[in-house]
Amino acid sequence: LTNNKVNLNFQGRALCAPFFFVGFADFWLADQLNSLVPVLLDFQYMICFYATNEGNWSTATDYNKCVDKTWFIRPIVACLPAYLRFAQCLRRYRDTGEKFPHLANAGKYTTTIFVVIFSTLYNTYEANNQDLTYQPFFYTWIVFSFLSSIYAYIWDIKMDWGLFDSNAGDNKFLREEIVYTNVVSTY
Repeated sequence: LTNNKVNLNFQGRALCAPFFFVGFADFWLADQLNSLVPVLLDFQYMICFYATNEGNWSTATDYNKCVDKTWFIRPIVACLPAYLRFAQCLRRYRDTGEKFPHLANAGKYTTTIFVVIFSTLYNTYEANNQDLTYQPFFYTWIVFSFLSSIYAYIWDIKMDWGLFDSNAGDNKFLREEIVYTNVVSTY
């Protein structure tokens, strides 16, 4: 297969995560998409901007129309990578039966989805000039942003980087396998 066909195959498998076994390349691609959410949102904006200004790009005056009038597309674009990883985590749990780490990892992506949902609800009600003296969506957005950040930070430090591993042996607070033989340089 050519590179393009392989890439399309992995993208299709990532989109169909709950229905197929999830391999390394599948979740690697979905992880990359999670890192690229700002780029994907910019890409959505670019397509909208150039498609709706009818070739008159240098004199376009309403820069917010691709944010305000397509408010429903942006949260979908922002949530899709997190949903893909969430579905992959559930599938890996189904295949292995291991609650940890798969369900815990799914929880991390769930908090990301809640951040996007409450951010969208807050911005929607703010845009409609609703009474902002008591805005529950703002507070839930802040709470889930905090929880999501802390959850992802702890997950990255402990699970992805392997720091603070209690079974590390001689390498206190580091992972079992280290690259450098001099432990002091690693700290």
